[in-house]
Amino acid sequence: MARYNKNKERIIEKNSDDRFRQVASVCLFLFSILLFLSLISYTTKDQSNIQVTFKELLGLIKNEPLVSAKADTTHNWLGLLGAIFSNAIINLTIGYSSIIIPIILIYWSIA
Repeated sequence: MARYNKNKERIIEKNSDDRFRQVASVCLFLFSILLFLSLISYTTKDQSNIQVTFKELLGLIKNEPLVSAKADTTHNWLGLLGAIFSNAIINLTIGYSSIIIPIILIYWSIA
């Protein structure tokens, strides 16, 4: 129910801030779950498939044969994009201990 002040002007409540936090926490939770799945399905067999540029990655949407062939031979559960993310996180950060990053993000999104 809308609230009004003495001058019959509608008072805007701070529910929009709560709604933004809820949407942000759901998005963070989903991103964390996808990142977790990408990290646990990381294999070194995908090293040759991740040597793609951003322009070639857009070719995945256009169904280009070269990029589609790389995507088909990828062993990561999230495909070529998951292989790229997991390779970057594992090889450029703290290694296999980076599995704790999505766990922390999941906890943070719930709290």
